[in-house]
Amino acid sequence: MEKLQRALLGIFLVSLAGLILLQLFGGGGPPVPGPGAEGGPSPAGRDPDRPWAGFRVQPASAEQAATAGAEAGVPLVTGLEAGSPAERAGLRPGDAIVRANGTELRSPDALSPILGAAQPGAVLQLVLRRGGQSVDAAVTLRSKREWELMLGEPAPELAPTGWVGEESPLAKLRGQVVVLFFFQMIEKPSQDFHNQVEFWFDRYKGKAVRFVGAHLPLTHPEKQSGEAVRAFVQERQFSYPVALLSPAEGTGQARVALDYRLTGTPTIVVVDAEGVVRYKTKGRPSIVDAEKAIDLLLAGMAEK
Repeated sequence: MEKLQRALLGIFLVSLAGLILLQLFGGGGPPVPGPGAEGGPSPAGRDPDRPWAGFRVQPASAEQAATAGAEAGVPLVTGLEAGSPAERAGLRPGDAIVRANGTELRSPDALSPILGAAQPGAVLQLVLRRGGQSVDAAVTLRSKREWELMLGEPAPELAPTGWVGEESPLAKLRGQVVVLFFFQMIEKPSQDFHNQVEFWFDRYKGKAVRFVGAHLPLTHPEKQSGEAVRAFVQERQFSYPVALLSPAEGTGQARVALDYRLTGTPTIVVVDAEGVVRYKTKGRPSIVDAEKAIDLLLAGMAEK
């Protein structure tokens, strides 16, 4: 199993060469320099293997500090990247960070050496002030590269508005390798890659591999209604089921786009028999790398 994991990791690292890092949203004021605190060089210019938490801070004004119940100048959270370690740990915009790993913080600059000394996988123990109350938060730092590829994370359910073909929630497919194909019907790269997925469908027929399409209209949703997608899938005679997703804010489908850290289509995600993400790419997927990931997972299942 260890040999299998090393081989998969090698595929993942090679496939990262063209990965475009997601942009951090939210936040105002001067950013904090240093790893994990979301500042300094642009995201694309930072080492993606350095420890990262996914929050942005600025010095708290007197008014902001009074609201939080802290002193002016302490680090104030102004932005969180969706699905980031900080968001998952419960941090919120407006939180004042008064202590990190036992060190009292009087300014955002005090965070830099703490984060700089950490490694991915380390836990950042924070004491926050929120609305006059003290709140503890434990943020498990990750590398930005690992976070974007979701390696080792449970694959989130798709929560579609409907299905074309057999309903295929991920929970129902446990015990098999699952290949998720995120696409848009109006996009030529997605249309072209559908042909590759059909080839895989035939190649892996009879093996423990299931293919699931996930239509997510990230661009021009007005041209990609549910009815239009159904007609497209039926006309193209898809051999695999397709989940109909919506990018609209406030919907479960919008959360899926964030949970899978999607910035474009087509995107391929390979999930192992336990429901854990083992391969993911952004943009035009590598056919060779995706096939290697599928074959290695099947080989690992055969060894058990």
